[in-house]
Amino acid sequence: AWRELTFLPVALSLAVGPLLWAYASALDDGRPPARLGLHLAAPALQFAYGFICFLLPLSAKWTWYTGGHRDWIDPALEAASLASLLGYAWAIHGVLQRRRARLADARSDDDRFAAGWLRGVLAAIVLALALHLVQALFGPDREAEVRRARLA
Repeated sequence: AWRELTFLPVALSLAVGPLLWAYASALDDGRPPARLGLHLAAPALQFAYGFICFLLPLSAKWTWYTGGHRDWIDPALEAASLASLLGYAWAIHGVLQRRRARLADARSDDDRFAAGWLRGVLAAIVLALALHLVQALFGPDREAEVRRARLA
């Protein structure tokens, strides 16, 4: 319905994992992780791609969106987003393990400072990944979506 807004770069799925990991690391160490900029390179490229495509003339934008983007770029971005979330979930798990070990050595009331909410976020990420994988494997046919988009 709003073809003009196609490619508006506001949904940066590649940024979720690195930002959650950076937040968890900053909570643990008291400062942002080293080389955070490298971890944000993929989201920056995703933003740049969306921004450049957003600036295309409407007819070219829609042709690219229903053609090459849907066939190649969108599946690649989806796979990269899933891989990123899985990798950063593992990294957050490592941050939590190190935090628990340090707290156990330093405090007798380490449960108060164990960041239980972060375990909940980690569980939510894993659950969302599992649901997304099920939907990708058994969800609606992508080709039918492409045909509907081309007819619209």
